[in-house]
Amino acid sequence: MAIPVTVKHRIRRRSLHSVATVGVIAALATATVGSPSLALPPSPPTYAPVLIDSAARAIAMNSTGVVVGTYLGVGPTSGHGFVWSSGKGALLLPTPPGSPYAVPIDINDNGWVAGTAYTNSSQVGGHAVAWKPVSGSYQVIDLGVLPGTTQSSAAGIDALNEVVGWSTTAFFPPTGAPFLWSETAGLTNLATSGYPNSAPGDISPNGTVLVANGSYRLGHPASFQALPPAPAGWYLVSPYGAINDSGDQVRVINPPSVVSPLGVFRLDAATRAWAQVGTMSQGSLSANGLGNLDNNGDFAATLYSTGVVGFGPSGAGQSVTSLISPAYP
Repeated sequence: MAIPVTVKHRIRRRSLHSVATVGVIAALATATVGSPSLALPPSPPTYAPVLIDSAARAIAMNSTGVVVGTYLGVGPTSGHGFVWSSGKGALLLPTPPGSPYAVPIDINDNGWVAGTAYTNSSQVGGHAVAWKPVSGSYQVIDLGVLPGTTQSSAAGIDALNEVVGWSTTAFFPPTGAPFLWSETAGLTNLATSGYPNSAPGDISPNGTVLVANGSYRLGHPASFQALPPAPAGWYLVSPYGAINDSGDQVRVINPPSVVSPLGVFRLDAATRAWAQVGTMSQGSLSANGLGNLDNNGDFAATLYSTGVVGFGPSGAGQSVTSLISPAYP
């Protein structure tokens, strides 16, 4: 049985999609590695697992080691988000009136959390929300929807406490627009400000936004950079992924055959070149999900229900299990 993990210090945040299919959350703390007096190449870190809760899912972690997630199972906390930090334990995140289910998606280094709240457990028709840390607790803010739409969802939050996401109609075919929210300006339509009319999939701390067909920097509508074509032998790049401040990305790309594993690729922002770093199962019960890509080029993911970390700027994914300290059998 795989144990879902987030990686402290080296990985800033989140496993975006289904990082956990079992009820154990583990945060990983860096243990002592090697001797600083020896002039040797740097070794991969080793990690010490820390159990947070036996019935919960880890979703995101910031660079200070604070984790957000959701409670699973049954009972009064089921479907609620939480914030966990070492020494303080888990703090339950409040939900807006009439929306008892909430899924956090991101946390920044200020402790602000972004996510989506729902009226029911099916997680449809929600509103994007932000949780603001206030005096040792959290205040929930319903971000609402753009005019002419009925539901919204958050994709991430940057270091300025700005949330990006998508606001859309419920009917088919849906029509929507990307939004930017701040505490001072409220909800604004990014498409009418000159940005691509495409759903954000991730945002870096300093405001680099990933969308289906490229990326851009907040504050600079003309900065949009389209994705290069898929590598030879591959044919469709996923709209979801992870991005850092430099514009480096990690994405999933479809294989030539529907029975072949999906490819996980890095995109170097400077060279615009793809490099394969792993594979994902498809058509199975294995859990898969891209995590984040930090400014060192380190990325986190869950591939075939295995926690994976790849060290930057060009390292391929390797099992986190292989890096756990032998002091933890």
